[in-house]
Amino acid sequence: MTFFFFFETFLYAFLMFFIKNFSTLFGLLTYLSLSQSLLDEPNPNSPANSQAAQLYQENKREYEKRVSAIVEQSWRDC
Repeated sequence: MTFFFFFETFLYAFLMFFIKNFSTLFGLLTYLSLSQSLLDEPNPNSPANSQAAQLYQENKREYEKRVSAIVEQSWRDC
C-alpha cells in the first residue's frame, strides 16, 4: 500500500460525503449567510420589532449599543 492509495481513498470518501450532503451543506451556508445579512442590514420597512426599527432609523448608534447589550446579556445567561 502506498501513500497515494490512502490519499485516493480519503479523497474518494470525502467527495462522496460532499456529494451526498451537498444540499444540506448548501442550505446551511445559505441560511447562515442570509442571517448575517439580516443582522448587518435590517429592513426597517418590514420590522418584526417596530420599536427596534424606529430606533434603527432615528439613532443607529443607540440601536447598536442596545443590540450589543442584549447579545452580551444572552451570553451571560447561557
